[in-house]
Amino acid sequence: MKTIFIIPLLLMSLISPASWGADFEKGVAAYERKDYGTALILLEDFALMNNSQAQYLLGNMYGPRSWSGINENRYGVASDDRKAIMWWRKAAEQGHAEAQFQTGYWLYTGQMGLDANVVEGAAWYRKSADQGNYWAQQELGFAYRQGRGVPKDYVLAYMWLNLSASGNWEYANVAASARDSLGRQMAPKQITEAQRLAREWVAIQ
Repeated sequence: MKTIFIIPLLLMSLISPASWGADFEKGVAAYERKDYGTALILLEDFALMNNSQAQYLLGNMYGPRSWSGINENRYGVASDDRKAIMWWRKAAEQGHAEAQFQTGYWLYTGQMGLDANVVEGAAWYRKSADQGNYWAQQELGFAYRQGRGVPKDYVLAYMWLNLSASGNWEYANVAASARDSLGRQMAPKQITEAQRLAREWVAIQ
């Protein structure tokens, strides 16, 4: 295992910091234009050197091309669930919010060949949600509403759904609809408490 990390380290010592940084930017640019084959070549060494963004992007490249888990070869990188989870988890353990959500989602749902672990999945949701990831906030809200992976708690469910709904993102209306539906099952004082907790969370960010 040690040789895996020695080779990138030796290569890094022979390349100027400016050139090394330029290669990372080129890798990210290739990823953004969906030239995954090039991105993989350029970013893999950075991932091996524990660059969390590179690890997250490698996870995305190896991961399913859709939420339905369709396995296909696209843009030069074949889907590989094992590698995707490995890289997402490595990035998640370094505090990468998006990787924490991905790790949480696949553990919570038990897809990609993983045994479902709703408690661990919800824990990763929480780490990501605390960093402001709207997807994680929404899914954590659903978890508290259902009492799955966390104790059932409508106040906390409303709080997290409210935070997700307040974000400027594509699916804010889904979180808002879920929050409002939940609110119709809650007492006014519970909603007031949930709103207070949401304001406190925002204040400490």
